[in-house]
Parts: sequence; structure tokens; C-alpha cells
Amino acid sequence: MYRCPTQPRAIYAVLAARDPVTQLVVLPTAGRQTATFLIPADCEATAALSAASAGGCSGGRGDDAETSWFPPVTIVLTPNRAITANTIAAAHRVGVTVGSWPLG
Repeated sequence: MYRCPTQPRAIYAVLAARDPVTQLVVLPTAGRQTATFLIPADCEATAALSAASAGGCSGGRGDDAETSWFPPVTIVLTPNRAITANTIAAAHRVGVTVGSWPLG
């Protein structure tokens, strides 16, 4: 499933974060960067929605920490329109809601 040895380490590091943090993950070209943020984003959104439907809003982390964004938000910066389009298409394929803020 993984295309490079650093990809699973990056995904697990993002998933293991217990507090809202800024993370910078650097992977090589063709290192499957999109999966590295889409998998955790999908897991967090699914967990947050499950928690909300159960009557709580813990942000899906399994603790009592409140989150100011519901469902959780992942911000991704892309360098050009082609990569942005590919990222949006990949997010839609896995069911992640996407908003974009184009230049201008």
C-alpha cells in the first residue's frame, strides 16, 4: 500500500498528534504526499462526526479536549493549479469535503 518507506512514518506521526499542532512533513517527489494528509484528515473527520452524533464534540481524538473547528480542518498549501486540481479530485474520491481559496 505504501509507495515509499517515509510515507507510513509521516501518516502515523500525523495521526498520533494528541493536541492541535502544526506539522511539516517533507517527502520526496512521488512520495504520495496526498495520502499522507488525506488519510489522517478523513480519520479525524469521521471520528468527529461520530462523536457529534453520539452527543459529544471531542474532535474525535478520544479525549475531552475541545476543538474550535468542527469537523476538524486540515489546511494544505499547493504550489500550482495542476497540483491543486489533483488534490481536490483525490479528496473528493475519498469523501473529504474541500474548499479552495484561489489566488486573487
